[in-house]
Amino acid sequence: MEPKIVSHTQIVRQLETYLLSKQYTLYHYLEETPEFIENNKETRELFLFNWDDVVGDQRVWLENYFVDKFQVHWVRNSIITKNDELIKIKDKASSNHILLKKEGNKITFEINGKKITLHTKIDEEKLIVYEKIERSIIDPNLPVDLISSKIDKGVTYYIVYLIVSTDFSKDYSKVELEKRVKYYRYYLSRIKTLKDLKIILVMPKSIDLNSKFFKETGIGQWIYLGDGTIQEKIETFSITEQMQHEYRDDIAKIKKGETPDFFSKFVYDSVNAIAGLNPDQFGKSSIDRKLLDQIFDLNTISYRDELFEYINEHLTEKGDEYVFTSEIFSSLWKKELGPSYSDFLEVFEPSLQYISASNLKRGGRIYRDHYIHQFQVFLLGLPIIDKKYNLFKERYKQPELVWLVAASFHDNAYPVQLYDKWSGEFFKRVFNIQKEIGTIELKSKFIDEDFLSCLGYLICSFCKTHPPQRTLENNWLASESELIQFIHRMITEEKNHGVLSCVSLLKMLTSIPKETDDSTGNNQIKKEPSNREKVTEIHHDFESALNEIFVPGALAIALHDEKVWDAEIKGKQPDEKEKFLTKLCFDDDPISFLLIFCDCVQEWGRPSKSQDLDENQKEKKFYLKTIDINEEFVKITLWAPYHSKTEDFFLKKQEELKKIQRFLCQGDSYKFIIRIEDKKLKGEEYEMEGPPTT
Repeated sequence: MEPKIVSHTQIVRQLETYLLSKQYTLYHYLEETPEFIENNKETRELFLFNWDDVVGDQRVWLENYFVDKFQVHWVRNSIITKNDELIKIKDKASSNHILLKKEGNKITFEINGKKITLHTKIDEEKLIVYEKIERSIIDPNLPVDLISSKIDKGVTYYIVYLIVSTDFSKDYSKVELEKRVKYYRYYLSRIKTLKDLKIILVMPKSIDLNSKFFKETGIGQWIYLGDGTIQEKIETFSITEQMQHEYRDDIAKIKKGETPDFFSKFVYDSVNAIAGLNPDQFGKSSIDRKLLDQIFDLNTISYRDELFEYINEHLTEKGDEYVFTSEIFSSLWKKELGPSYSDFLEVFEPSLQYISASNLKRGGRIYRDHYIHQFQVFLLGLPIIDKKYNLFKERYKQPELVWLVAASFHDNAYPVQLYDKWSGEFFKRVFNIQKEIGTIELKSKFIDEDFLSCLGYLICSFCKTHPPQRTLENNWLASESELIQFIHRMITEEKNHGVLSCVSLLKMLTSIPKETDDSTGNNQIKKEPSNREKVTEIHHDFESALNEIFVPGALAIALHDEKVWDAEIKGKQPDEKEKFLTKLCFDDDPISFLLIFCDCVQEWGRPSKSQDLDENQKEKKFYLKTIDINEEFVKITLWAPYHSKTEDFFLKKQEELKKIQRFLCQGDSYKFIIRIEDKKLKGEEYEMEGPPTT
């Protein structure tokens, strides 16, 4: 008789409920555990340049440091002088200069209003300048299913849970499973400060492993019973002393501070076998489990069952998050909307990948952040729509489809915005051109009949959604002509990714696709169905679908970026300036409101969005601490567990939240709240402003 299929998600959710009932504290990553990062750092030395030869052979190393680290490109066109105590870098074209001072075994200088300290040492009779780089000794995003902590007799115990479901275990023999669990245990044992770390394997009753294995290794065994309860079968013990004994022969061969040769092999084996994660994805988790869990409580969203299936499969296999994201969006677009989302990615992705790959410090895969961010925004908005579905239905016939359009496309045109900046920097560095270059000429190339048609849809939707009589003073431009000019400027001069994403979406839907015949060079109509035909096949009436689903979503995309809604326009007097929008009310435009709110709060798993932070600040980040979505309010808490509220990245986020708080005007029946906390749980709470008084 075949054992009953028990999904990974079933076991995890029941395990969470069981642990919470026993008053354990739960985490999804070791990085979230208190003081983990601070207690598990190592320092390495990054060579920068040779002090003695910066006027000669080492000049390029010095230049590269300032260009790559601080984006100070004028050093390529500078005069460098030095003596034993001082290096002076002077721009030939201006009064800009940098002074590097030697103070003992340190080098100090000021740049962008901040004091920077480097370090020196003698190597082969040369004075070497280097930077101290701190990094974690173990990957903090360790791919485990769940982590808990509990204080017992004054000692905090951290327990790592590994889930083996019937779906997953069928691919492995019991011998392989036992062997790879041992490997995984050794990997965890390297976290020396967490000496009371324990491991528990959680599995359905139908999977039978020899109890001797658990008792010999000190690994615990919990059983998921048929009625959904958890049975603690075999106790787990601290692994440190056992590991030192088991690997004593290998450890004796390892010099202090070195990594064993076999380390990478067993990490690959164990991660792939136990956590179910492809080794290439090790430590690259961005999508928070708490967010995914919200989806399992949806009731009214039409495509919830398909989401359930995809998310459950992802939590079981822990595959590539980008593939997971694109598969869901592609499937939902094809079934619910008609057009191919993967075709859109083929248009935008390669350029964004190429641009981002040039920034090696932040990783060649950083380009994927924008797509995974869109997906997390999508997930965050769904339970809010679900709880207030009737309210959204008053405004939209199918609100979950409008949200799918808005959330999945709002950052897709980011390559255009980034390309302009990247190409400008490229010309400055390669050709030493200091003046701004208009790299993308959109004024004459982008404006065509299709564009004007798309602009008509956008302006019509804006006018219906934000009419003068229903908005606060100064929320309206003097005429439609100025509105057209404003959108035109956002495209041609600002190259704003929100407006470009909006118009590109509408153009892809309404334009007739053409391809070039290689033999004649003539444009020919594609034989495959157009996007218009694909939409019509699903919704039967293209114009209705366009106006009821795509255009409201496109409007939200166009408005979501702060550089649009906070832009200045001409006021009533010639010299006056006013804001394009001073308020956006939830009751008037709930999808645009929701997109701005979710886009602002989705901070976890992302590099910093702020352009005026140094590299050290950009590496600091927030985590998603709690999500509370009910019938009366939504409250999201962001948490910086290793940093104080006085640090720049924290202060920048506070500034952003204050601006959003003033701009977004929540409705009478629902409240939107964002809270941010630092490592001492000190922080601020931001509730979006209430409905305007009449």
